[in-house]
Amino acid sequence: MTVNSETSSLIQGLGNGNPDGVRLGNSAADLIGFFGITTPIARRGNAYQAVVTPTSTTVISTVATTYTAAYGYTTTTQANAIVTQLNACVADIALLKILANELRNAMVAYNLIKGSA
Repeated sequence: MTVNSETSSLIQGLGNGNPDGVRLGNSAADLIGFFGITTPIARRGNAYQAVVTPTSTTVISTVATTYTAAYGYTTTTQANAIVTQLNACVADIALLKILANELRNAMVAYNLIKGSA
C-alpha cells in the first residue's frame, strides 16, 4: 500500500485506488492509533461492548386507567405492571450507559476524541 500525496497541498491520503478499499491492521492484535497518539493499541474487546437487549418491550396495559379506584388504576395488577416495566426501563438505561461509556473509552484510547474539555 502506498501513501498518495495530493499535488495541490501538503495533505496526504491513505489509499491505493483499489475498489476493495483500505484497512488498518491485519489482525485484532495489530496496534493502531490516530492523531499523534503516543502508544498505539490493539483492538479493544470486553463484555461491555455486547449488544444491549432491552427488557422493557412489552405493552404495560391496554386498559385505560380510571379515577374511581385508588391512584387511578383499575386493578393492582395494572399498577404493579407499570412499576415492573418502569424498573425494566431503568435497568435498560443502566446497560445503555455502560455501553456508551465503553464506546467513549475506546474512542479516547484510540485518540479519536479527546474525552474532556
